[in-house]
Amino acid sequence: MKKVSWSLVLLAANSIAFACSCLPRPPVCSAFWDSPVVFRGSVREIKPQDPIPGNPNFVPTRLQVRFHVDEMFRGAPREDVIVYTSAQGSACGFPFVQGSEYVVYTFEDKRSGELSTSHCSRTHSYRGEQDQDAAWIRGIQNASAGATIFGTLRLPTGASHAQCHVELRGAQNRDLAVDQKGAYSASNLPSGDYKVSAIVPPGFATDDGRSVSVVDKGCAEVDWQVSYSGVIQGQLTDAAGTPIPRMVMELERPYPDSATGYAMVMIAETDAEGRYSFSRLAPGEYIVLANSLGPSPKRPYPRMFFPHAENEQTANPVHLAASATMDHIDIVLPTAWKSVTVHTKVVQQDGTPAANVSVRGAFAGMTWAVEPATAMTDAQGEADLTVYADQSYYLTATTGNLPQRCAGPLAFTAKANMKLETITIEHNWGNCLAQLNPNFTPPR
Repeated sequence: MKKVSWSLVLLAANSIAFACSCLPRPPVCSAFWDSPVVFRGSVREIKPQDPIPGNPNFVPTRLQVRFHVDEMFRGAPREDVIVYTSAQGSACGFPFVQGSEYVVYTFEDKRSGELSTSHCSRTHSYRGEQDQDAAWIRGIQNASAGATIFGTLRLPTGASHAQCHVELRGAQNRDLAVDQKGAYSASNLPSGDYKVSAIVPPGFATDDGRSVSVVDKGCAEVDWQVSYSGVIQGQLTDAAGTPIPRMVMELERPYPDSATGYAMVMIAETDAEGRYSFSRLAPGEYIVLANSLGPSPKRPYPRMFFPHAENEQTANPVHLAASATMDHIDIVLPTAWKSVTVHTKVVQQDGTPAANVSVRGAFAGMTWAVEPATAMTDAQGEADLTVYADQSYYLTATTGNLPQRCAGPLAFTAKANMKLETITIEHNWGNCLAQLNPNFTPPR
């Protein structure tokens, strides 16, 4: 069975930058046994590591930190320990300071044998006599035998824990009561593997049972987020009654601080029969949106709010009672739009063809539509765009070289084999759609 141990999660902030976000840090009685080397030590040297030896302009990706060991808690005795950490805080590197003293929890690279640590471990500045981790570790020899499994069931505000309990199955079986705050604990357990399951009353839902391993004088913390078991579900079809599969559905609820007055709760995708389901919902008012990404070259439909509204303000709200199921929240989209081809030509300011220029057809009045029709011009500056008949668009063209320049926007309503007016690369910015904003100020 898999151990529950500390780890980190890197969440992408955008395509080139990341932010460090950690799972909750485990208690010392768990982290200690999961770390091959734990010690108290003072930083003697911090050395940036060059990923390309001899490169004078390198940006370090990690740091080599040399410690003088003041107290070895776990691992073979030694005077010095080298520990690696990321050089960037955004990648969860720990901010060690020369000369400062720390309690360090490590993890080991099985291939190289190198020890590392991160912001997501229990590594921390040593707090002297007030350091609770050091005090617990020093007391291990005199601690009572047996392992402990504990945690908390977190129910929605106002809900009662009266009918909740926790089941342990494994090296020893126990049924555990929870207190008024949802806390439970089992001590004096034999070492081994356990499955921990939270039992919640009807109308509530939580995760399936989890597997943990504990050692003598060790522990595992297993917490549970309990939610209402409300469900909103339905089917998405077209005007002919044909199910629409693999369509993104969005659930929103009122949120006064947003631009629309609503905020997204969750998304789902329709199955082969066009069915969707949103589950574990709290009671309240919701609205359901089909095709939340808007029309695209592969989605020949408009977005639509239940039952057949164009925006949040005219949608019918779905009022969900506590732990209730609202079925048949069905949405019918119009018959799939028909694809047609329109022809365009792009020229430079001197009238010569604008070759290898990106041409786009953006849906007019549909700022939520994230996938415009696109094409590249040929050597003659000409391109064919596949769009939808009778739909309104803005045509733009943008050069790929820097600084970017653009042409348009040209408004048109698509017809089959339509030849659009020639547009000219004449603006010294890359996004010609910005000109539709009355407050647009051209860059200098």
